[in-house]
Amino acid sequence: MFEWLKGDGPQKLFSCFRGKAEVRFVGGCVRNSLLGLPLKDDFDLAITCTPDLTMKFLQEAGICAVPTGIKHGTVSAIVEGVPYEITTLRKERAHDGRYAEVQFTDDWAGDAFRRDFTINALYLDEQGRVFDVVQGKEDLAQGIVRFIGDPDARIQEDYLRILRFFRIHAYYGKGELNSQAFSSCLRWMHMLGILSKERITKEFFKLLEASNPWYVVMQMIDCGMLSKILQTSVAFLPTQELEDKAQYHPGAVVRWASLTPHPCPGLCLSKKQQKSFSALRVPLESSHIRFSLYEQEKSIVLGRWWLACAETFKFSKEKALQDWYHHLEEISSFTPAFFPLNGNILLTNGVPCQRVGIVLNTVKRWWIENKENLCVGECLNYALRVDNAMSIGN
Repeated sequence: MFEWLKGDGPQKLFSCFRGKAEVRFVGGCVRNSLLGLPLKDDFDLAITCTPDLTMKFLQEAGICAVPTGIKHGTVSAIVEGVPYEITTLRKERAHDGRYAEVQFTDDWAGDAFRRDFTINALYLDEQGRVFDVVQGKEDLAQGIVRFIGDPDARIQEDYLRILRFFRIHAYYGKGELNSQAFSSCLRWMHMLGILSKERITKEFFKLLEASNPWYVVMQMIDCGMLSKILQTSVAFLPTQELEDKAQYHPGAVVRWASLTPHPCPGLCLSKKQQKSFSALRVPLESSHIRFSLYEQEKSIVLGRWWLACAETFKFSKEKALQDWYHHLEEISSFTPAFFPLNGNILLTNGVPCQRVGIVLNTVKRWWIENKENLCVGECLNYALRVDNAMSIGN
């Protein structure tokens, strides 16, 4: 279960602090190990010494140390390319719902009780012993996601914990949402507006990457939370059953496009994300797939076809699955052939510059319809016929 503790990275860290401070792994790596889930290449640790001493001990051991969040007690140690975030035990002294002032401590229980959820407050020492003062192991086994102590108090410390509650349940919860935690989230939902769009966006896309986020997403739609964070109406295109039957995970961006056809002013999106969303929302017919593969990234075409099949699924489940599988291999294995014509060739052969783009696209579509096996001469002859027809039409 904890075989990774014997690895070079953890052993170097334990050796670095042995006899100087007590250090334990905490959070996701402990939680996932108990569930037998894969670990990510980042690890959190808690330590009894202050961050300046953490830096000092790491540097003395020849380990790269970076003061990534030293104000809040966090130092990053890079061991063999893997980051380990080491944070001094602390309790929160003051907060404004976004950020907290912290006070360092050597109290393990106090550090546990300031964390968000019981399943995230599990500590693991060098001997592989798990320390649990909040019934986290029991909740983890039962698939219960609940706040530590008073849910209202935990939420007021950082309102992002509202969204984290839904996200953590999507990954680790079983059955219905914890009613006490859910009620507190609804009670404080109006405070989500004080959070930065960057933090909301990051949390939202993490949720949509879960293997099955749809139960949680439906709860967020029903209570009005999703439209609040997206700042737009939600026109839900149900894809859960299609995902189950097709055994396919379309990814966070495609799932997002299935939730609303509108831009989402509540999110902070990169230009690439905005472009992807706009492209995904353009309907795709099967007859246009091959041409689209020459115009767009393969992932976009695959996403557009998935959404098209999801629309079909509402009326005919069997046809939607047939359509999906019929073109899945074509899209996934697509390798573009070399299109032999270009704008310079057309200009050299007398096509006016104002018609070059239109002629080129027309010829390219014709070339694709003919299985992309026509030579430059055949394409040029067709292009000149197209240009001639356009000139007569004008």
